[in-house]
Amino acid sequence: MEYAGSYALFNYRLENPTLGLEYSNLRLIRAFEHGLYHSSSEAGFVLVHVDMVKHSGELVEGAVTALEGCGELDREKFDKGILGVVRALEKVNKVMDGTFFLLEIQNP
Repeated sequence: MEYAGSYALFNYRLENPTLGLEYSNLRLIRAFEHGLYHSSSEAGFVLVHVDMVKHSGELVEGAVTALEGCGELDREKFDKGILGVVRALEKVNKVMDGTFFLLEIQNP
């Protein structure tokens, strides 16, 4: 099975479409063993990647802005870009930290 398309990024549905791509609203479509249970370690592993990819645009935008700032010797633009990268990574890490913490509690 091809990872990105079949197993991760095209393997989820929204529990409630009006809530959008919030981690708690993501559910697997296909899974091995007990992965269709939202609290399973398999669901956590796959769905956290879906949530991470949601922030890819912010990460790329911040990196491009920072690099442009370097090329233009514009410290303010560089700082703005780096801040964008940091803010996007904070969002990614918040979900990752919460997800793995919950999985440890539910599946010791």
